[in-house]
Amino acid sequence: MKKILKGIIPAAGLGTRMRAFSQNIPKEMLPIGKKLMIEYAIKDMIGSGIEEIAIITHPEKKIMNDYIYEFIKREYENKPKTPKIYFINQTKRRGLAHAIYLAKDFIDQQPFAVFLPDNLVQPPIEKKNIYQPLINLLFERKVNTVAIEKVEDEEYANLFGNCGGIKFTSISSLIFRIDEIADKKSGQFSLNGESFVYKIFARYFFLPEIFSYIENFMQTQDLQEYDDVPILQQLAKEGKLYGVPYECRVYDVGNPKGYQAAQRNFRNTYEARIFR
Repeated sequence: MKKILKGIIPAAGLGTRMRAFSQNIPKEMLPIGKKLMIEYAIKDMIGSGIEEIAIITHPEKKIMNDYIYEFIKREYENKPKTPKIYFINQTKRRGLAHAIYLAKDFIDQQPFAVFLPDNLVQPPIEKKNIYQPLINLLFERKVNTVAIEKVEDEEYANLFGNCGGIKFTSISSLIFRIDEIADKKSGQFSLNGESFVYKIFARYFFLPEIFSYIENFMQTQDLQEYDDVPILQQLAKEGKLYGVPYECRVYDVGNPKGYQAAQRNFRNTYEARIFR
């Protein structure tokens, strides 16, 4: 069974949408049930088989770095294999694509994962790797892969920021070739009158070629911030982005509506209730 051993968790952003909840702490340290947002992302990544994690952080977030060290020690010190955690500073907040690019040397020409901590997947994983189909697809077809969710309820759709909608070609019931990705827009996600739509959620598995795409994008565009969406759109245009649909619920806990919904629907344990 193929494995991906390295992953990136971008966590350097300001969390502007969550200022009402995170005045004095990093957004990633907000609690959901009995765990913090960043803990779910780390556990999700370790559960997918990843052994080395680079967390893209910012000098102002030292409190988060210190907490993560203690969390790893508490949770994994006596386990057979302790995950290795590295911190990479994004001293100037220049967007998600730039944050990923900072880990180029850490990745060292290997396939890797990117998990955003403000996408909380239900059910969370710790012992079962639900992302193995994405990993298998990457190695078998030599393509970049992303997780996809079917959204059928307008109220649920409105819990997300307005991004991630896709058009695709079905290769099979479990493999989609992604043809188009909608631009990121202000406001909330919507079905726009459709009975259902498919959208990406932030569990990505990339080939190291992604760094060349990011580098070219940053060299040809004069922007304050470099988002990941144009990179994903270019991969889709070239037929190099595939997805696997998942029957799960995802919470965009980086915005107030999504965060409050996750709080309502998570028990005070690591378990999660079914979304209602």
